[in-house]
Amino acid sequence: MPYVRYSNIQEIVSYLPGDSAFFARTFSTVEAGIKLKSGDFILSGGYKNEYTYNNAPAGSDVNLTSGITDLGIEYRPDKKWVFAAGCKDIVFSGFEYPYTFMGSGWGYEPRQDFNNSVLSYGVSIDYQVTSFALTGISYTDTVIKDNTDEAFDYSAQEIDAKLTMKF
Repeated sequence: MPYVRYSNIQEIVSYLPGDSAFFARTFSTVEAGIKLKSGDFILSGGYKNEYTYNNAPAGSDVNLTSGITDLGIEYRPDKKWVFAAGCKDIVFSGFEYPYTFMGSGWGYEPRQDFNNSVLSYGVSIDYQVTSFALTGISYTDTVIKDNTDEAFDYSAQEIDAKLTMKF
């Protein structure tokens, strides 16, 4: 079942550092995806692109583009086993004012230039022990790359084991 969505919305931002004024901010989003089932396999994939900007004076403007691609596959040979694998790639670049917690409260940080990517992929195996219990194990590898400063590049690997009980 494929899908396609488009949205174009605006909000009024009442404060940006250095400019105590009101600015309209526009968000344009396009996304599309598909999910296919064939026998014991489920394939899914999607893409989302978002572009946000405002009409602030040059040097104070917001102009950020992001793209998200995700792909996945599940194999369900019977009602007890699920084997899955997937990946997600997030890429964003442009200028933005990060909104974050700053000691005693929330606020905007100075305007920053972003050119980053986050690539994450993983695999998992789940087993339905009984109708009330599920167990599984998964592995995830994530790489975060800052294309403006390599000193901020890093990666993380994670192995998870789970036991879920329904009451």
